[in-house]
Amino acid sequence: MLKLLSFFVLLNFSISANAKLVKINEHGHTLPASTTIWACVLDTNTKLMWEVKTLDNSLHNTKHTYTWYQDKQGINNGEYSHNCNWYDFCNTDLYVDINNRSLFCGHKNWRLPTHNELKNLQVFGEQDPTINTNYFPNTQPKTYWSSTLDTKDKELVLDVPFFYGGYTGSEKQFDAHIRLVRDNLDTNTNTNPATNTLKINKPQE
Repeated sequence: MLKLLSFFVLLNFSISANAKLVKINEHGHTLPASTTIWACVLDTNTKLMWEVKTLDNSLHNTKHTYTWYQDKQGINNGEYSHNCNWYDFCNTDLYVDINNRSLFCGHKNWRLPTHNELKNLQVFGEQDPTINTNYFPNTQPKTYWSSTLDTKDKELVLDVPFFYGGYTGSEKQFDAHIRLVRDNLDTNTNTNPATNTLKINKPQE
């Protein structure tokens, strides 16, 4: 069993080592690897761009959590929908919408990742969180929502634990963290999100 575990740890490291990660600023421009401030990360192998969490009081604060709500399914305003400081209703659908309307990192096709996409970010080293913190700092060693429903129970969503010993599968009514992703297909990378004025509409209850 120990040999098998070691094999999977080494395999995970190997996959991670082959990933080409590029830091991206808030306007969608690439940055040198040595930069100390960045907003997103592009994986040039998978062609996916990922959100990077922050420690400030912005929309992307690492401590914010959200209830799962997508395609009018789930909980948009429940008991656990009040754990972000930028709005009264903290759900995944609203978070995706506000990031798209603000052209986060210069783009408007942000979404929740699938379970497999999110799992591919896991890197099992010596400690939590189980992710490459050189590119994804401020990651909480807790669970993050995916867009994938449990095939056996549609009331459960397959989340991903970024810590050792975690399990996958949570009820939509509870809250978890989010890391958005986008398919790197469009070329609108020069738009300044700060120039957009946003009006957040109250979700329907």
